[in-house]
Amino acid sequence: MYSYQRGVLPFFTTFSGLFIPTVFFIYALITLFPLFIKSINEQPISVIIENTISLIVGLALYWILPFFFGVFFSGIFPAIRITEKGISYIYLGGLVKGLILWNEVGKLHELPYGYIALTINRPGLSLFNGLYMNSLYGRLVHAYLPVIILSPTLENRINIIEKCK
Repeated sequence: MYSYQRGVLPFFTTFSGLFIPTVFFIYALITLFPLFIKSINEQPISVIIENTISLIVGLALYWILPFFFGVFFSGIFPAIRITEKGISYIYLGGLVKGLILWNEVGKLHELPYGYIALTINRPGLSLFNGLYMNSLYGRLVHAYLPVIILSPTLENRINIIEKCK
């Protein structure tokens, strides 16, 4: 069972992480798809293919930043579960999952207002070892290693911190 992070800041970041991409997705459905349908009416196949490719590339470029910020904000305070292998976490509504093995768990760093940063010692570049977002969070809290941030209102916080020591 995952332990969820409660409180104002975890709620705000998780809500923002889900809200930002959703707004851009809905806006694209409302505005771009009707224009696409109008542009392919009574057109030759070559124009339809060209418009379809343009739409796919345009949507990819249109959604890349909102999706990045959605993943970034929703992952600041992930849901955490202690397993036999290590610490499992999920965010962005369960779309992003990760596992930190026990031998990769680093130190606990106290942050202001009762927050704790759990450092992760995984070899390799964070861009390639699955910890890119965690390394961004580490830079935010001046740990300069990939981290998982634990809020003061994390469910089962005492048990999770004891297991990580």
